[in-house]
Amino acid sequence: MLTKLIIAFTFLLCFLNNAFADDEASSANEMALVGDWQGTLDVDVNNNDLRLVFHITKTKEGYSSTIESLDQGSAAITTEKTILKGNRLLITAPVIGAEYKATIIGDKITGIWSQYSDEFPELTLNRVIAEDPEPKNQEPAVIVGDWEGTLTDTSLSYVTRVAYFFMGKTVDLRVVFHIKKTKDGYSSTIDSLDQGSTAIPTEKTILNGNSILITSPVIGGKYEATISGDKITGDWSQYGIEFPELTLSRMKR
Repeated sequence: MLTKLIIAFTFLLCFLNNAFADDEASSANEMALVGDWQGTLDVDVNNNDLRLVFHITKTKEGYSSTIESLDQGSAAITTEKTILKGNRLLITAPVIGAEYKATIIGDKITGIWSQYSDEFPELTLNRVIAEDPEPKNQEPAVIVGDWEGTLTDTSLSYVTRVAYFFMGKTVDLRVVFHIKKTKDGYSSTIDSLDQGSTAIPTEKTILNGNSILITSPVIGGKYEATISGDKITGDWSQYGIEFPELTLSRMKR
């Protein structure tokens, strides 16, 4: 009697272990299925293959999916069934008379695509890995380089401005900021092109997110600005005098 109980208990343990293993495998397949999958369908028409992308999502009832035919430029094709049993997958799309019966193995789905009763060679889908978005601030790429802008001197009197005009001189000053990457952060120099001054040293070149601060005590200057693409826009002040907004544009070599 005891022997029979032991044997029965052993069978029960085996059954439970298999059941748990099946549950774990099923759960893993469920997690693996959701996402975007791409493969190439050999249609054997004028040697033209068709790239298909399956978009599979989880729903309350199970799964749903849409299909894109990239080379035909079609919009998302709706499907009727997206059924997962174990590692077996069935997707049907009556709107195009199609059916896909396949098996999930890791990051691949392999099976047979049929359409209007015609079967095609084995269709293998590979998971589409989303590319990491570009960092918002690729600091060296965004800020390093030469930047040019025009500074308007509003401190000059009207009489001086008129005199400058008749002498053929401009009250605007072209400035160029040369910004470099260093071990400790950034460094910069400034050129005042219309004054013939070059490589004016700066003390601070601090980048914080998309905001930049540049100070040059030797000329009493400070520039607080914001980087946006290929432009830097902000306020320049010198010896306590604030100038109109200074916009710098990246100089193309």
